[in-house]
Amino acid sequence: MKNIKFNLIALISLIILLITTALINLTVDPFSVFNSSLFYKFNKIKPELKRQERLTKVFYSILNKNNFDTIILGSSRVDYGFDSEYYFKKTGYRTYNSGIKATGVGDGLEIVKKLVHKNSNLKQVLLGVDFFAFKKPPEYLINSKDQIISTKLNDFASILLSLDAVECSINTVLYNLKTPNINIYDKNGLKIMQKDHNAYNEALYEVGAYMNDELFYKNYKPWTKQFEDLQEFISICKKNNIKLIVFVNPINVAQLQAIKTTNNWQNYKNWKKKLAQLTPYYDFSGFNSVTTEPLSKNMKYYIDSNHYLKITSHLMTDAIINPEKRFEHKDFGIYITNDNVEQSNAKLDKDYNEWSKNNQILVKKINAIKNW
Repeated sequence: MKNIKFNLIALISLIILLITTALINLTVDPFSVFNSSLFYKFNKIKPELKRQERLTKVFYSILNKNNFDTIILGSSRVDYGFDSEYYFKKTGYRTYNSGIKATGVGDGLEIVKKLVHKNSNLKQVLLGVDFFAFKKPPEYLINSKDQIISTKLNDFASILLSLDAVECSINTVLYNLKTPNINIYDKNGLKIMQKDHNAYNEALYEVGAYMNDELFYKNYKPWTKQFEDLQEFISICKKNNIKLIVFVNPINVAQLQAIKTTNNWQNYKNWKKKLAQLTPYYDFSGFNSVTTEPLSKNMKYYIDSNHYLKITSHLMTDAIINPEKRFEHKDFGIYITNDNVEQSNAKLDKDYNEWSKNNQILVKKINAIKNW
């Protein structure tokens, strides 16, 4: 009898603990996946979005699959720069920015697979691709569990009933009490750039990081798996009547010089050629009236040499939707196919030679950064 009473008390206590945990996590919603009510100095600002970006954006896209019919996928370049609200205004498609730091085609593929499996309203996918993401990473990263591919997207109870999530909820409330006015993302998933930003310093820092890090340009070797993932991506979209729009992100020419300095120029051209063999794409990189913006403290189109501002994505959207109606920056966004990619690469060589002759100070500075 005592054992039954003890077990009953233990069971009731466990149920109360689980309910309390779920209520705390649901009310605070530290990962912004349940669309819970927002209250000033309580849970309006979500600091965990930055710390747990992969988890939050993936879960949000699945839980809110009926709130959008277009999803934008890609790395932090998309995360920071692509304005889904502007895309909605121009196209009428409800759009969510699911760009996530340091992700590749395979990560986006897994998100689309889950959305298709969940019978979402997905009609369009905009996929931003990057040269660095097609580099074979170190073995320890290939085998890492910290990947979208291994995220248990169906296990939403892991958020509601997790004590780790309770800790994140507490951190969220404390953060809101201290800094209640600093947002990290807008309502459509676009990361908000904070004030006191020096684009020039950040641009050179990004150049150095990409040249000297094994994750990016250093010891670059193409990764065939990313091309295989892209082929599967194309097939899934075609099979499910989802329009796929692929684009190369518009890195500043300082990053192109970093690619040149690290002896990856031919790898870069081969990458663009291989892309064209699989699918047509919009190329916003190269040398044009946007990407050649000189580095400065306050830039019009860039946060740094890697990440672009919302206004840049507006030009990208215009180039994709109505290229013939543009009045400026008509050289920004070239539609590349297997028929014109060789011509495009030849122009890339010519444009680089001309640009480098006129920008030797920056060329020498980037060459020096590589040797730091």
